[in-house]
Amino acid sequence: MIEQIRDSDDRVVSYMERMQTNEKGYGDDNGKYVFIRDVWVHDDYRYARFMERMFSHVYKETPDADWVYWERHKKNGKLECFPKHKLIKRKWL
Repeated sequence: MIEQIRDSDDRVVSYMERMQTNEKGYGDDNGKYVFIRDVWVHDDYRYARFMERMFSHVYKETPDADWVYWERHKKNGKLECFPKHKLIKRKWL
């Protein structure tokens, strides 16, 4: 699924392609994980809090998920994870 975030002027400021998966990485609509396949963020919105906003949006759309993960191409394919409990703790959900 492709998600978009728009600013107050209705311009697309980011998009991401995501897929909800099970613990083995296979597509599962009730899985506990969301794999972020691709992300684009407009240069004016590139800051850490904006990524949290994107993750918050993902968790609202996939309430069964507890983790978001993605592959860091600049870090030799290292997988990064962001748990739902961090957003809850920071009151982003």
